[in-house]
Amino acid sequence: MKSSYGPSETPCPLCGSSEATLVSETSYAEIWSHLHGEWGASISEAVKTAHTLEPLVKLQSCRKCQLQYFSPVIPGSSLFYSELTSSCAHYYTDHKWEFEYVRNILQRNHRVLDVACGKGAFLRSIRDSVGAAIGIDTNPDAVSNGNEANLHIHKQSVEEFSVAHGEEFNLVSAFQVIEHLGSVMPFVLAAYRCVKPGGLLVLSVPNRARSKDLSFGSLDYPPHHISRWAEDQLSMIAEKLNAELVSIAKEPLNQSQTIGALRVKELPELLPLKFAGRDFVMKVISRLVLTFPMSLVWRNLNMSDRLSMYGMSMIAIIRKPIAERTNLTQSSQPMAIAGS
Repeated sequence: MKSSYGPSETPCPLCGSSEATLVSETSYAEIWSHLHGEWGASISEAVKTAHTLEPLVKLQSCRKCQLQYFSPVIPGSSLFYSELTSSCAHYYTDHKWEFEYVRNILQRNHRVLDVACGKGAFLRSIRDSVGAAIGIDTNPDAVSNGNEANLHIHKQSVEEFSVAHGEEFNLVSAFQVIEHLGSVMPFVLAAYRCVKPGGLLVLSVPNRARSKDLSFGSLDYPPHHISRWAEDQLSMIAEKLNAELVSIAKEPLNQSQTIGALRVKELPELLPLKFAGRDFVMKVISRLVLTFPMSLVWRNLNMSDRLSMYGMSMIAIIRKPIAERTNLTQSSQPMAIAGS
């Protein structure tokens, strides 16, 4: 990594600063190859050419907000996503940790908007337990599939939708969206505009500080992902909205992932010396840690947090003040989520 900052060809997607430091470089040829190898993605040569500005793309760290982002880059076009989602059978998933997390804070009378909802997995999981579950997406294939399942999904951008639907929803969610965007705040402001005063904006992103064994894959690079996020950048969004940051939560590792993280990262650091049977010893220790009664000690000491052993996702809950002004300049004391 370079020690000094310099001008970036691309401004930061979050704060707009053009001062950044180089983190790493990756070839687009490698990205396209891995997309096909990992996901079976069939991306046409025309789409590849349209998104490959230079042979190498740089991952940079913004001097002002520390968001990591790629440059030079063109965010994935609608044609890119159409080819990606139609050729990758497992691109859309019905089960995400953040879906369950958000379901636990919903109430029966809530109106919910899911932005960039895909085929509507989250909407299906909540439609029988809330007053209204509406989705919007710009991918025509996803919208068509969602509506075939009798979901209420509109083919619109959030900027277009927010013009006629300001302050209509108790909760507006955008799961794994903002890391795809070349400019984050216009999208966030439009989604926030749809939230009722006292309601919640929910944003989830991939956690760049996730466990080492959950390493970055081809979808973590452009044109799919444009940026990589940590807690501080989600906090900055709440500050820019002049809203209350209720919480930031990180996806926990399941048992098998915890065992893997111990074997790949933590135990090798504790046992740096090579000796006969070292791998077997680490395998046994990693399994014993989560076996009763050691598992009680592990949980009581919050060892997953102490060792920063987190899963793939991170979620921010942001509350819109009751006395909200249209110019977003007035804040208020924390309030309960607004009713319908």
